[in-house]
Amino acid sequence: MSEAGRYEVIQLPADGRGRELWAVLDRVAGLWAESEEGEVLTFGIRETAQGHAARLRYLGETAVLGA
Repeated sequence: MSEAGRYEVIQLPADGRGRELWAVLDRVAGLWAESEEGEVLTFGIRETAQGHAARLRYLGETAVLGA
């Protein structure tokens, strides 16, 4: 799978206050994007989650280039 299709932005169920949340799923590893503390990163704005997915794609592409 290419880096472009690897990271998917997914809408999560609303939190206790009814706010929409978004997260990034790594489809290859089958894992959610996490913070340094190991917690799933959630975003209140879809575009912010999309930006994080783009960052992960970029980091994955540069890691391949540097290999």
